[in-house]
Amino acid sequence: MMSMALRLRAPDEKRLHGKSAVKRGIARAFAADHGGNVAVIFAIVVPVLLMVVGGGIDYAFALREKALAQKAADAASIAGAKEMSLTDANRNSVPAVVAAVVDAYLAANTPPPQSSSAQTASPYAVTTTISDASATQMTVAVSLNKTVKSKFGLVSALGDVTIRANSVAVVVGKPNLCLLALDPSAMGTLYLQKNAKIVGQNCGVYSNSTHPNGIKAFQSSMLTATVICSAGGHAGGHGNFQPAPYSDCPQFVDPLSGRPEPSVGGCDATNLVVKNQTITLGPGTYCGGIAISGTAKVTFSPGIYIMINGPLKVTETAAISGVYTGFFFTGAGAKFSFATGTSVSLTAPKDGTMAGMLFFASRSQTNVVHEILSDNARQLLGTIYLPTGLLSIDANQPIADQSAYTAIVALQVTANSGPTVTLNTNYDTTDVPVPQGIRGAGQPVALVQ
Repeated sequence: MMSMALRLRAPDEKRLHGKSAVKRGIARAFAADHGGNVAVIFAIVVPVLLMVVGGGIDYAFALREKALAQKAADAASIAGAKEMSLTDANRNSVPAVVAAVVDAYLAANTPPPQSSSAQTASPYAVTTTISDASATQMTVAVSLNKTVKSKFGLVSALGDVTIRANSVAVVVGKPNLCLLALDPSAMGTLYLQKNAKIVGQNCGVYSNSTHPNGIKAFQSSMLTATVICSAGGHAGGHGNFQPAPYSDCPQFVDPLSGRPEPSVGGCDATNLVVKNQTITLGPGTYCGGIAISGTAKVTFSPGIYIMINGPLKVTETAAISGVYTGFFFTGAGAKFSFATGTSVSLTAPKDGTMAGMLFFASRSQTNVVHEILSDNARQLLGTIYLPTGLLSIDANQPIADQSAYTAIVALQVTANSGPTVTLNTNYDTTDVPVPQGIRGAGQPVALVQ
């Protein structure tokens, strides 16, 4: 029995040895099969490669989006600051301006989708922060924020990315105002023609009219200022403006609307006529106005001169002069009119209710036309304030160019023929104060972040 058992085990061992040999053969064959190795390596490496490549593409896309968003934020903060520089009263319109600039910039610099079925990029959340009105500097801060989806989904090493861009622009000071036409809707609220020139030195010229031709400049006329801004549009060629006017600007709140009118007393003179005389007049109430003609020379003593129901009318070759004098006009026919051959040299008061105000027309008047036609009116130092009146300038010689400063706020302004009206802002060279809202009322803006 023992020997039989041994004989029976021997074939089993051979079979076992045979199976082991087969396994070793299979292993050697598999090891020798390079295609199998590549498949294994491919299965391990490809997902890693996809993650790296996908993440790299996502990262490059995110960088591009970040750069685009930053440029959009910078453009928007500058636009918002420029809006603020025009008038703080319209600060509530700044966020809308910022959002519009962001949308316009992104639309102009983002390639269109490759097919009609392609998804458009999601919009940015835009936040606008404006400095407090009492701050020493006006600033506009713009923040853009959105999440960019991975283009490679789960295989991207980067995943979804949040894009943020921040920008802050500051108004470098507040703008000086040299001319403001208040009419909210008329065509040619500010109108220049023929050879007329208005030159604003370091100051802004504004029209509140929303008419498409709110500012008009034709023929050889020229309007020059630091900034020219129309609430509507403008008419004229490139050569008529320096720089080109802005359109769709915010309307500028009358900076002198809160200025109190001088009190009116009893008549100190009635229908006064001065002809071919050399005299000095004192401040007071002139009922029926003052008519100055011939070769008269009239000196106005310092103070306030009130014209009721009549003009300050200077004709022929008469001359008027006055230092620290202010003229207030109220009632029917109360206006100023300086004819071509006359001479005018006037300086506004340095104190009192008319401080800084050279001519002030009552708000109760309507459509009164005031005229500067003089070829010798080079000293008009102060502010000409005609909130419901029209100012017509028609001369052939310089106007106000020898004044330290001249500012005009009127319902409408027209310049005809060949005057060059110079509106200086040399405020520090005179003791005549500048009314609040005139000095520092489009100064430059700058990015600070």
